[in-house]
Amino acid sequence: MKKIFIAGSISIKKLDESVTKRIDKMINQGYEIILGDADGIDKAVQNYLNIQTYSKVTIYHSGTIVRNNLGNWSTKSIATNYKFGTRDFFTAKDVALANDADIGVMLWDKKSTGTLKNIIELIKQNKKVTVFLQQEKKFQRVYNVDEFLLITQKMSELSLKNADKKINISKNIELLRKSNMQPSFL
Repeated sequence: MKKIFIAGSISIKKLDESVTKRIDKMINQGYEIILGDADGIDKAVQNYLNIQTYSKVTIYHSGTIVRNNLGNWSTKSIATNYKFGTRDFFTAKDVALANDADIGVMLWDKKSTGTLKNIIELIKQNKKVTVFLQQEKKFQRVYNVDEFLLITQKMSELSLKNADKKINISKNIELLRKSNMQPSFL
């Protein structure tokens, strides 16, 4: 069965009804859901899955401490040599989630660089990603660099500069362009 990686902006604390409907479809189809242990979307999705008493869930965490596991599901510890609490420490978990996933569903506030990094990682691996744009309350597919550029155009100039500073988004876009990506017209 396919694994779905659900993640998103830590600033989003509540799931929109269209997101819970999408999760219900995943549950009804018996997908395995993998997600992290952070506050924000990770915790909100965990809470929803726990209320639904869904068992096909694995919580990924960096290092030895699990910050949130509301359903007492199985966990996967990701070893990292980075200092606890740093961006690189938690990125190790996110990369493992992207590697293990077949599909990504990202809930995004049009600012979060961590969510952007997850989208980039999934696209690099030719995995399908659906992004829920929180403010617009709609899903948008992001399967290639052209579709990734469409969502980055929704960012404010300040958020885009911040993303370039934190995750070097310009370089990542160029790397996606150079990789063996399918053109958007297919």
